[in-house]
Amino acid sequence: MDPGAAAFKDPVAQKDLAEVAQSAIDTAETYLNADQLADAVNAIIVAEKECRNNADGASGARLCVWLLKKLFEGGKVDDACEWVMTASKKRSQLKRVQIDLVREGMEWIGRMPDRATKYKLLDTLCKITEGKLFVEVERARTILQLAHVKEEEGDIAAAAAVIQEVQVEGNIYMDKFEKGFYLLEQMRLVIAKGDWARCQIVAKKVNKRTIEGEGFELIKLMFYGYMAQYYNHEKDMTNLAECYASCLNSKLDAESVDLKKLEAFLPAEIDIQFGEGKKLELWYLSSLLIALAVSEESPEKVSSIRVVLKKHEKALRKLTHIRELGEQLTQDDVSPWQPGCIQTVLQHPLLNSDQLLPDVEDRRKALELAYLHHNLVVVSKFYKRTSLQGLSKLLCFNQEETEDNLCTLILKGNIQAKINRPAGIVVFNQTREEDAVNNWAAAISRTLDGLCEACNLIDKECQKTPLST
Repeated sequence: MDPGAAAFKDPVAQKDLAEVAQSAIDTAETYLNADQLADAVNAIIVAEKECRNNADGASGARLCVWLLKKLFEGGKVDDACEWVMTASKKRSQLKRVQIDLVREGMEWIGRMPDRATKYKLLDTLCKITEGKLFVEVERARTILQLAHVKEEEGDIAAAAAVIQEVQVEGNIYMDKFEKGFYLLEQMRLVIAKGDWARCQIVAKKVNKRTIEGEGFELIKLMFYGYMAQYYNHEKDMTNLAECYASCLNSKLDAESVDLKKLEAFLPAEIDIQFGEGKKLELWYLSSLLIALAVSEESPEKVSSIRVVLKKHEKALRKLTHIRELGEQLTQDDVSPWQPGCIQTVLQHPLLNSDQLLPDVEDRRKALELAYLHHNLVVVSKFYKRTSLQGLSKLLCFNQEETEDNLCTLILKGNIQAKINRPAGIVVFNQTREEDAVNNWAAAISRTLDGLCEACNLIDKECQKTPLST
């Protein structure tokens, strides 16, 4: 589909001036061979005006594009830019002519001899496409190339600023695939700039339903790859796990995904490939379980780990230590701290990332806290009363650290308990399932009673002051 020509039609041509255009081109060709550029340009201008006045867009576009091409071939970039600007600004210029001029100019961007001429051409194309809906797609592509040029120069901030000017999400004439990759480029550049707030804003423009469709597997994986970087920066392990879960639920085969475009999101030290071993699937699976393991303690976390362990039981046979980590954090037993297993897990590229946990000690601490929080929740299920000193010995942590983390879980509602600090005693309040159901039923009853009372008050008010019909 030609978005410009189909959506923005020119007036019906009054005459077919194809012969006039061909005659002007032949005359101009003769002048160019004789090194008479001015005469050649005048011949084209006269014929173009006649085509414009008779609304013959095809012939007018042919004339303008021919001259533009000859100027570029002759190395006259300044004259070519001036011609594009002049021809586009002529009175009652046809849209077909402007569209073809812009597209021809875009084809020559990569052929410019140096960066200065490339900038000049890009700047010219940006100026003549500004505010014109019929070249909205071409303008977006031009600005994208301008951003890439600035990025090559090392000016990431300028590249990110330029590409953010384009609102492709509202462009109904751009293909969905192109629009998706354009938004991904915006995300990539703002992340490279370190503008994480802007990354989230751009991410909200991506239509989740669209990227879940067939044929969008690569866009989906790249999108969640950028979102994983964002959640890494924000230390949001729960949403990070959701990103890897979404990647894991995608088609991971060579026909659907180009691995070269995923290299930016995969660890360089691991040879990830398709085929035997399904290394890409194992990478996403191990990353998912580790992200869940170091996320905040909650019933949802435990439930999610159990679902992953059951659903990917076969694949996890190749990830022994990762599987053991998940099993230990879901069972109703106090899990011991196993240095061998933990040391293997710590070598995983996700935890070995300087962005997620910059310090090696921080990575070890994150897993320690995951074990500690799990064990505290287990103890709260089977103990009614214990001393802080005994609890610390049982969990192999010092008393101060145990108390601090216990308080954290109490405040978050994961554990119901009271601490008598002078006596050093912890009293756990187990909530039985029957009590939870009764409390829920009572809350529903109170809500319904309040709703009935509000309805009665409204009825009384309506009776006092009847509404006028």
